[in-house]
Amino acid sequence: MNKSNAGGGVLLWLITGALIIFTATRSVHLIQSTMPAEYSIMAYAALAGLDGGVLAWLFWTTRTAHSGVQRTIGTLMIIVDLAGIAAAVLGDTMLVSDLGNKELVGTVAIWIVPVVIVANVAACVVAHVADPAQELRDADRAVWDELSRQKAQYLVNNAATIAATVAGEEADHHAEEMIAAFASKDGHGTHTYASEGGTGGSKRRRR
Repeated sequence: MNKSNAGGGVLLWLITGALIIFTATRSVHLIQSTMPAEYSIMAYAALAGLDGGVLAWLFWTTRTAHSGVQRTIGTLMIIVDLAGIAAAVLGDTMLVSDLGNKELVGTVAIWIVPVVIVANVAACVVAHVADPAQELRDADRAVWDELSRQKAQYLVNNAATIAATVAGEEADHHAEEMIAAFASKDGHGTHTYASEGGTGGSKRRRR
């Protein structure tokens, strides 16, 4: 890129930034003038969704978005945010110039701002879902899910064979545990009663 092209790009961004600052002040003024005080936070939400949104989507679409769904989403959101900015600037201009009914302008603002904000949120979600890296992660999970399903099906289909293979060893192990348990019980559960007239060394099991 030569110096003249670089200079032209910088100048264009400066003009864009200056105009965005102007439209941002108009958007905030419109919301603060038409909505109750308790909804003043909507002014900053509108600032993020309209003026900030158009810059964010422009940068993301031209620098980060992949071709296809992501590029389409970015382009559509630039158009949506620009339309919202145009409506906000026009409404605020009518408001300060007494060219429009305040209640009507307020009603339009109440509808436009939430719609644009929700559109931005939805577009952000779809943009992340449509990320090719996310598609790769989904495909990887699908492979592992299918592998787990086939392993479970194999075990079900071959349950008798698998059980027969390990049954003898498991039975021997269980028998050893039973013998050890009985031996331990006999060692602690018998007593010699020589003093009761029985044969010496005879044992009676305590109950």
